[in-house]
Amino acid sequence: PARADAPAGAITFDANNTGEDVHELVVVRADDPEALPLAADGTVDEEKLPEGAFVGEIEAFPAKQRCAGTFELPAGTYALFCNLLETEADGSRENHYANGMRTSFQVRS
Repeated sequence: PARADAPAGAITFDANNTGEDVHELVVVRADDPEALPLAADGTVDEEKLPEGAFVGEIEAFPAKQRCAGTFELPAGTYALFCNLLETEADGSRENHYANGMRTSFQVRS
């Protein structure tokens, strides 16, 4: 994000996909975006998140597009990440979360 924090309330994320691949933006309440529970394929296992941690997401959207999502966020620490797993033409897999598409976001009261 352009900012690492925002005041509590309705926060709109304007996601700008400047890459060549489809991306998404998942928002979860978590202290450390690198310590989220993982599935066997290395993506975040959203089913294993603590109850109430999942806030919402901007669903996958194409390269070179923008997509916005507004979420009601109380004060706290959040993880923002892309949780897509792509299979490339050569059969290799690209895990967006494992490739570092994750960050922390602070919401202050």
